[in-house]
Amino acid sequence: MIVKFHYFLVLFKNIFVVLVFKTYRGFQKVLSTVAFLYFACLLPSIAFGVLNSQLTNDQISVPKTVAAQCLGGLFFSIFAGQPLIVVMTTAPLTLYVRGKFCILVFFQS
Repeated sequence: MIVKFHYFLVLFKNIFVVLVFKTYRGFQKVLSTVAFLYFACLLPSIAFGVLNSQLTNDQISVPKTVAAQCLGGLFFSIFAGQPLIVVMTTAPLTLYVRGKFCILVFFQS
């Protein structure tokens, strides 16, 4: 299994190098896509992070939301086998956090 993993790792590395650096404007396309997705994912994360911060009395702040989204996206792309999916914070997730926080505060007191 380790030999197979090493084989696929080398194969994926070779495919990545060919697609990014040896195609016509490949690096430019990758760089523009990364910049677009960075800002497209960062702005909702900041907005919902502010909302989470207000709803949880600053226990879940904007830096925590951004860090959690970053780590969650990395783990999801590595272990789920779907690296091209966009993982973002959404309004239902913010409502879930608020509901969970209200329940925890109720049972804490």
